[in-house]
Amino acid sequence: MEPLKEQAEFPQDKIVVIFSCIKEISQLNTIFLAGMEERMTNWGPQQKIGDLFLKMAPFLKLYGAYTANYETSSDTFDDLFAKNAAFTTFVTECTRQPRCKKLPLPSHLILPVQRIPRYKLLLEDLLKHTPQTHPDYPPLRDSLVTIQQVAQQVNAAVREQENRKRLVHIQQRFAAMAGLNLVQPHRYFVREGSLLKSCRQVLKKRYFYLFNDLLIYGVITATSAFSIRKHHELVTLEVADMADTEAVQHAFTVKTPKKAFAVSCVSVEDKRAWFDDMSKNIREQQDRKHSFGAFAETVGTSLSSALDEQQPAFCAPVWQNDHDAKKCTKCGLCFSVVNRRHHCRMCGFLVCAECSKQRVLLPDFDSGKHRVCDECAEKVLAAEPSGTNV
Repeated sequence: MEPLKEQAEFPQDKIVVIFSCIKEISQLNTIFLAGMEERMTNWGPQQKIGDLFLKMAPFLKLYGAYTANYETSSDTFDDLFAKNAAFTTFVTECTRQPRCKKLPLPSHLILPVQRIPRYKLLLEDLLKHTPQTHPDYPPLRDSLVTIQQVAQQVNAAVREQENRKRLVHIQQRFAAMAGLNLVQPHRYFVREGSLLKSCRQVLKKRYFYLFNDLLIYGVITATSAFSIRKHHELVTLEVADMADTEAVQHAFTVKTPKKAFAVSCVSVEDKRAWFDDMSKNIREQQDRKHSFGAFAETVGTSLSSALDEQQPAFCAPVWQNDHDAKKCTKCGLCFSVVNRRHHCRMCGFLVCAECSKQRVLLPDFDSGKHRVCDECAEKVLAAEPSGTNV
């Protein structure tokens, strides 16, 4: 590593990425090795080594940083090895040296990634063969617990890094983000795929991205970029199962404060996966909001009120498809050029003009009054006896 830093023909920024914190890990293991050698030199029936692992424990987080960077390190090495002749020659010559055991550099770089799992196996085996009365049993037991915790932290760091890279990759694919920044510390990717989305008259193919707090859908352009149509925060959504019809199978509804639609999946299994993931993450986002809201009430009403504004007072209905009804769903009068069909903004059913004379204000909708059927208008009137809404 040091010779690579001393030669100008090697890009130092890439060298740093390739080796990450390998120098610090090497120093840590040098100290650990010296301690082990001292214990082995003075070995006896009551000798201990578990305490050495415990002393090393606070520094094992280095492995988490190294492992999280490993994929980037590997990609950087491959790129530099393919494009930089001086680097290729240097690495090839190092491989021939006896101390490298004729192994290429990547075979050495992966060793720190494997270290924590191997420590865990070693301590499990030592603990299994150490009597509980032996003075080394308690430190070995505590060391194993610590190593298991470190392993979990390393895995979490790897998942976080992989998720961050995926978010960046998805964002780079988007043709226009409209001010939306996908890469957030709290956000992680859940699933993606093509679904058929109900539009006013037909089902249209849309590509969906589901994150733990966000739903995005749009279309894939001719250049394979992703053009956003809409994005919704999960805390404002509702999902509901939907029975199969001749026109739509394997579908469920997605309700937002201002729009509702049905999505159709390719199979029952695909529908179940999308529906379960959306339900789970919507519930988690709403539970988190409610928990934080309870805390906000102890802090002040202004924060609590701001949180309440995020929760929709009304979820828009899924509009009945224009081709699904030839008659008014309220009076039964056939639709025609003269007797046009209209959607009730509260229930979503197709009705005629005579059955939808009322206009009302709807919570969370754009300003202005909206057409509703007489039945829904009566519900609004019942909720507001003064009649000021209609």
